[in-house]
Amino acid sequence: MKAMRTTPATAERDTGKRHGGDLVPSAKATSGGTDEAGSLPEFLTVPELAALLRVGRKAVYAAVERGEIPGTIRVGKIIRFRTADVLDWASRPQSRGRE
Repeated sequence: MKAMRTTPATAERDTGKRHGGDLVPSAKATSGGTDEAGSLPEFLTVPELAALLRVGRKAVYAAVERGEIPGTIRVGKIIRFRTADVLDWASRPQSRGRE
């Protein structure tokens, strides 16, 4: 059996540590302004939203396709999410099951 080597790139991916240990970068690390709390950028990327919701990127892409995430902005193949809309949506009580 071949031994697996851990490179800095795979170690980062495996531990989930990015941007100095934060899964969601600080406002200083992004170019989109910040929300009123000053801790999140105005717009989130797919990996940032996945980390915030603690789900995989594929789950975020599937929810986008189903139209479940408000504040979704598409520019060509690029997808961004308005942080304020996502936080409002995530804080609302969710109904159980499919309707």
